[in-house]
Amino acid sequence: MPGFAADLRSEDDDLDLLEFMLEDEDDPERVLALQRHMDQLDGGHRVTPPPPEPEDVSALAQGLTVAILRGVAASGIDDPFVVDHRAAGGDDPHQPGFVRVGSASFRDAMRASVAADGAALERLFEGSPETGVVTFRVAEFCDPRTLAELRRLDDDQRLGGDRRDDAAALTEAVADGVLRRLNAPGAIPGAVENFLMLGGAGKTYGWEEGEARARRVLGPAPVETFRASLTSRVDADAAAPTVDARRDRAALARTLAARGLPDADALVRDHAEPALRLVEARAGEPPAAIVHGRGVLPPGEVWPHTTAGRALAFLAALDLTRLQPTIDGAPPLPRAGWMLFFADIDDPTGYDPARWNEPQPTPEEWAQGEFDGSPARNVPGSEVRMFWVPPGTEPVAADPPGLRGRLPVPELRFVAVEQLTLDDAYGAGEMFDLAPAHATAYDEIAGGLRARQEGDDWVLGAVTGVQGHPTDPGTVLLLHLASVEFQDGGAIQFRIPADALAAQDWTQVYGEASSG
Repeated sequence: MPGFAADLRSEDDDLDLLEFMLEDEDDPERVLALQRHMDQLDGGHRVTPPPPEPEDVSALAQGLTVAILRGVAASGIDDPFVVDHRAAGGDDPHQPGFVRVGSASFRDAMRASVAADGAALERLFEGSPETGVVTFRVAEFCDPRTLAELRRLDDDQRLGGDRRDDAAALTEAVADGVLRRLNAPGAIPGAVENFLMLGGAGKTYGWEEGEARARRVLGPAPVETFRASLTSRVDADAAAPTVDARRDRAALARTLAARGLPDADALVRDHAEPALRLVEARAGEPPAAIVHGRGVLPPGEVWPHTTAGRALAFLAALDLTRLQPTIDGAPPLPRAGWMLFFADIDDPTGYDPARWNEPQPTPEEWAQGEFDGSPARNVPGSEVRMFWVPPGTEPVAADPPGLRGRLPVPELRFVAVEQLTLDDAYGAGEMFDLAPAHATAYDEIAGGLRARQEGDDWVLGAVTGVQGHPTDPGTVLLLHLASVEFQDGGAIQFRIPADALAAQDWTQVYGEASSG
C-alpha cells in the first residue's frame, strides 16, 4: 500500500473528495487507509459512518447486544469502565463467548498501586463484585434464536471452503455492530466517563485485536482517551526496589507498604529470602563460581555419564568459601568446600556415545541432550549430577570425554552479590490472598527485585524457573543457571530439602529445568 498512501498525501485533503473516493472503493485495505487518513485530517475525531447493516448482521448484532446488556445488568457492577467480549475457547463453542465487566473502583485501585500503565486492562480476570470484576457467559442471557444462529456460525467456521469464509465475515460484521451499539452514549447504564466496550470476535486472549477493532469502528480518539484513563498514578522510578530494599528487610517492607499492601512486615518476614546473585567477576577478582569451560571433578572421580552412555555436560563449580550470605534468615550453607554440577543437556564435545553408528557432529554442532527438565535425582547414571568436594580438597581440572579441539563454550567467572528476593512464582500475590491491585503490585516488586542487567544466575533465594511455577516447599535452591539456556531460553535448577542440606546429605539433591 505505499503507493496508495503516497497518493492520499498528494491529494488536496478535501474531505468531500475523500468521501467520494471511499464510496467507490472496494478493497478493504484501501478502505481502511482512507478512513484513517480522513480521521487524521479531522483531528482524530472523525469516524466514517458505517454502511447500512444487512438484515442478518443487524438481527444478530442486536440479539447479541441485548444479551450482553442483560449480563451486565445482572453482574452487580454499577460503574463499569470496560466491558470486554471474548470467544469462550476450550471445550465450549467459541460463540457467543464470555464477557468481563470491570468496575471503575477496580480500575482506580490498580492505578493507585501498580506502576505499569494499563494494568487494570491487563489484569481483568474472573472474579466477583467484591473484587470489582465479574465474568459471565453470554449464552446464559441469549434468546434461543440468537444463540442457535451464533453457534451455527461457530460450527461453520470450523469447516473449510466458502462456508467458513462466509461465516467468518458475518461474525466480524456482527462484532462490529455490537461494538457500535454498546459504545453509543448511554448504552451501558452507569458506565463511567471514558468507558470502552471491546470485542474480540473469536480471540480468547490478548487485547490487541479488540483495540484494533475499536480503532477501526469507532476511530482512534475514544481508544486513546480510554487508554489515558488507565495511566498509573505510581511514580515508576520511585516505586522500584532501592538498594536498601534489596538488602534490608525493613526497607523492603516500606517499599511494599508504599504501594498500599497490608501487613507488609508479615509479607517480608514470611516470604523474603536472602539470595546470592552470580554476576561477572572483574579481571583478577577471585571467582565464587565457574560456569562452562573445561570442567572440574572431585579427585579420582570419572566423568559422569547417563545409563545410556551419554557424557553429561559440565555446568558450574561453586566455591562455598565465597558464597556465605549474611542477611538474616539465609539457609546455612557449608562454610567451605565445592559443589560441582552436571547435566545431560547439550554435549559440549558434540560426541554422543549412544549414537555411535551415526555420523558424529563437530564441536560447533552440539548434540541435544536427553534431559527433558523433569525432576531427576542425583544418583549415578542420572541425567543430572551434583558432586560435593569437602573442605581441604580441591577439585581437579578435567576434559569431557571425546573432546576434539577447542571448547565450544568459554569459561565464565562469577562473583556473588547478596540481596533479598520475594517469591516470584506466577500469581504469587494472589496466592497470598491479596486484593487484585495489591497482588499485582506485589508481583511487580518481586519481579523488580529479580530483574537486573547482571544476569539471572542464582544461589539460594525465592527464585522460580522461567515458567514461574511454584517451587517445592521446604527446599533450598543450590543453583539456578540461566546462562546455560536450557532448550529454548530456559533455565536449570538444583534443589535440596532444607533438612538434607543441614545434614549435608547430597544424595537428596535433584535437578529440574524449564524452557522459555
